Amino acid sequence: MNKLKREQMLLEIAQQLITEQGMLSFKFTDIAKQAQIARATLYQHFHNKEDVLLSLYSKDAAICLQLLLQIQVLPTLTSHEKLLSALLLQLVISNQRYSKLSNDWVNASPLIYQFAQVERKQQFELLVHQVWLQHHEFWLQPILAGQLFSSRAEVETVRHKVMPYHRGLLCQTTMTKVTSPPSLRDSFEHLLHYTGLLKWRQVPHRVDYGLILQTIDGLLKAYRD
Repeated sequence: MNKLKREQMLLEIAQQLITEQGMLSFKFTDIAKQAQIARATLYQHFHNKEDVLLSLYSKDAAICLQLLLQIQVLPTLTSHEKLLSALLLQLVISNQRYSKLSNDWVNASPLIYQFAQVERKQQFELLVHQVWLQHHEFWLQPILAGQLFSSRAEVETVRHKVMPYHRGLLCQTTMTKVTSPPSLRDSFEHLLHYTGLLKWRQVPHRVDYGLILQTIDGLLKAYRD
């Protein structure tokens, strides 16, 4: 087994341990036990528990980046629907993988970011920046295409209101202390309210929550298959 495949296997084992025991409770060395490898081999891939956790979130950010590119060119969605899909995508990925562990992640994230290796942090920061840049395109392209007629000031005001959805998983949770994450439906209604304040060409147009989730779920399924 090459190094890349072994690392992916170790991350899958870590994910299972997290699901069973929680982010704060699982033991780093249990990954080696489950994989039936020496601890020294585990340390060849990850320096500590924080490296594992940050690697898992980097993996999610990479998936998010690829799917954002696919959402951008979907002919079945309006510009408004594409923007909402892009904003909800990270939450769907996060909820599907870590739905029972959100509070643990909020509490642990500052420590994760503090103690992970520099290389891991740089990798994650680069991915988050790329995701942010791609999100920017979902606001810019409708303006250039004449689908969004709001002024720059109006767009920036709305972007500020929904900015947590741009920050990436780590940045969002280290900067925002919450006791429990909002539901996807509540998040959708929040996003729909603020983005609906903008002047979209397709108005009147009813944005379908089910269509948004169906689109995201379909893209995720195709990615995993």
